[in-house]
Amino acid sequence: MYKYFLFLFITCLLSTKTSAQTIYGNADNNDLIRLDLSNCSYEVVVNFAGTYTTDIAFHPNGKLYGISDAGQMFEIDTLSGGVLLINNFPFDYITFTDPIYNSLTIAADGLLYTARDNGELWTYNFMTSTETLLGNIGASPAGDLTFYEGNLYMTTLGDDIVQIDINDPSNSTIAINSNINGALFGIVSFAEDCNDVSTYAFAATGGTFPDETDLYSVNFNNNTITFLCNLDIVLLGGASIFESVASTNIEINDLTIQDVTCGNDNGSISVTASGGIGELEYSLDATNFQFSNTFENLLAGEYTLYVQDENGCTSMSDVTIINTEEISILAIETSPSTCDGSNGFIELILENDSVLLSFDEGEFMEGNIFENLNAGTYEIVIQDEYGCEIDTLIQISNQISDCSIVIPNAFTPDGDNLNDLFNVVPASASQVLVNSLKIFNRWGEIVFDKKNVAVNAEGWDGTKDGTPLPSDVYVYIFEIEYASNNVEIISGDITLIR
Repeated sequence: MYKYFLFLFITCLLSTKTSAQTIYGNADNNDLIRLDLSNCSYEVVVNFAGTYTTDIAFHPNGKLYGISDAGQMFEIDTLSGGVLLINNFPFDYITFTDPIYNSLTIAADGLLYTARDNGELWTYNFMTSTETLLGNIGASPAGDLTFYEGNLYMTTLGDDIVQIDINDPSNSTIAINSNINGALFGIVSFAEDCNDVSTYAFAATGGTFPDETDLYSVNFNNNTITFLCNLDIVLLGGASIFESVASTNIEINDLTIQDVTCGNDNGSISVTASGGIGELEYSLDATNFQFSNTFENLLAGEYTLYVQDENGCTSMSDVTIINTEEISILAIETSPSTCDGSNGFIELILENDSVLLSFDEGEFMEGNIFENLNAGTYEIVIQDEYGCEIDTLIQISNQISDCSIVIPNAFTPDGDNLNDLFNVVPASASQVLVNSLKIFNRWGEIVFDKKNVAVNAEGWDGTKDGTPLPSDVYVYIFEIEYASNNVEIISGDITLIR
């Protein structure tokens, strides 16, 4: 219930007050003033009767607290100016020689911070009513503390603005060396909203006895301060109702991205974030938030990740989910099967060599060359290291032109249906035509002359005009026409055996 009320309270005040850019200051006469940054005017709210206040700070619950130079921390009634003592920080009330307390701020978690002019940094926990010395900053505070983007800052007597390392104050460093006219006292952050925080500084001016205050805007991005206006009062410190919001910076510490494989919706984003107030929520569209820090079943693409706390403060980061390298076939080289042989060839040129190939429903294995192939259509499946697959069909043709032929050197025309005819013997009868065949005896006499001799069906049967010829050596002349229309004349001798 408290968290809900606090969130509602802050939301309402931000929506109604921030347009006026109002901050508060405690003057050296113990007046609480309300400063309108839009026109650099102010009005007195109340006077802290009888209490010398060196700095003030608003608690996230809206209550105003102050601290005295002697370390008395008290709640301030903004209507009456009355105070209620909450805690006494260590101080020697006998000698009054101890370093004084002059700086105050409160974080969004309700932890109060105060500093002494000897550099000591203290905290006070309202829940446990305990004070803790964190360490020594190594610089003398001039009069104020504030938060910006989750970091604690302090003005110093040297007119510097120091960024404090809360975990080890001795590691604190100078963020801005102002080198201004006057003495830099106050510093306060003002929240336009959770994601738009401005910081202002006060400097007392007027010589040895200051009687005015110069107001500056502070830019931590380029480490500069810029004069805004002058007030006719001396401000020791400042506060804004939502100064604590500046302590809640949400940090996106780590992103784990799982890229998409095979063009599927199996990408994911996992984020580790810290800071903010309360439990963090996460979104990819700034509208639908979830408590889980992981987004799954994502397609490849550009995303913006939003992290939001209970106050609606957000941090964002752009995320790209890519599709893993797609399998790409750069080229396919083939060589046809020739003359009905098993001599076809396929080679795949791939962009990624880290793949396995399955040939004609076989097992996946390395290698991108396939040899000794018959004519036909082959399916090749390519699988990458993620298990993604693509397939392709490749046609190996049968090239039958100019295939080699065999011409016997003897035949036996004895009627046993074995080697009874003399003709060419091609790899395939469809590959050649025998346009003509002429046979001569040893005296040059033509004993056989035929055109368009059918391969594997016709030929010379060892006779002349039907009369068997004797065993002898005869001369032949073939005119062969290939499927490519090339014509070749081939001659030689053939032995007839009876």
